Amino acid sequence: MASKNYEKGRAFEYKVRNHFIALGYDFVRSSGSHTVIDLIFFRGMPNNKIDVLLVQCKTNGRLSPDERAALIELKKKHYFMVRALHAFKGDGGHVEFEEL
Repeated sequence: MASKNYEKGRAFEYKVRNHFIALGYDFVRSSGSHTVIDLIFFRGMPNNKIDVLLVQCKTNGRLSPDERAALIELKKKHYFMVRALHAFKGDGGHVEFEEL
């Protein structure tokens, strides 16, 4: 049986997923991977480039310094357009984002 924290985190990831699907992104969920990336979103852009979002989701809003550094390093490592986001639950339970 999944823990309450896991279920809470998964529900929040689905909320983030639905937000980006509504904006036209496709996605991959990295469930159970225990990596710094929870969700990867991608969509084609008008200039024939691909917009890629690497997202770490936190229901408590706290991204550790190591997680922040790892996401920023991944962003720098790739030659295509990559944006790293920290998704967190804002006041009232709505989804908020911080671009790293």
